[in-house]
Amino acid sequence: MSLINLTTLVLFFLPTSLLAGGLSSFQERTPYDNTVYYDGSAGSPVTFMFGATSRASEAISKQATQTAFSDFYFYKGYVIAETDTSFTVINEKQPSVNFFNDQSSFDAYLDANNLRPKIWTRWYNKNYDEANFKPLSFMAFYYFPVSIFIIGLTIYFTISIRKTKNNAYKSFKKVYLIGLVVFIAFVYFLQVFPQSF
Repeated sequence: MSLINLTTLVLFFLPTSLLAGGLSSFQERTPYDNTVYYDGSAGSPVTFMFGATSRASEAISKQATQTAFSDFYFYKGYVIAETDTSFTVINEKQPSVNFFNDQSSFDAYLDANNLRPKIWTRWYNKNYDEANFKPLSFMAFYYFPVSIFIIGLTIYFTISIRKTKNNAYKSFKKVYLIGLVVFIAFVYFLQVFPQSF
């Protein structure tokens, strides 16, 4: 097997090996227009920064910037974050930061302020951008032949659905088109609303 063929196979089947360093870092907006940041280094924590439009004082902004965590979720205008040894609750609406060193006081604070999601806790970590399907556009470009096939199939099904005589084939086309629209809408809403419910 030639070197070019081997390289092509490795690049085609192992794209996650390319996601080191720069592509794994992110700086994303929170639901209340603040920022969570991860620099992409192994072992580095996720950090939080109040945005320029927030009403956070300089002391609170500095305190938030020094906050580092591994896992977090958004709920009711708060960022609830934790590491193995510490716990943090950041109020994005009325800027404040609360630190806890033990699980029991952290749990008591969450219960007292009703900060436990009832339906679904959407935990995030240093892969926050991947959890929100951000790499889909990168993969759509990387797997360009597959993307072209899906786009072509969608165009063909959309144009030919009225001309199809076979009811089973017509039903298949409808299921494909509706499924594609539902999938795109689902991904879009997961990106726009990262909060827990």
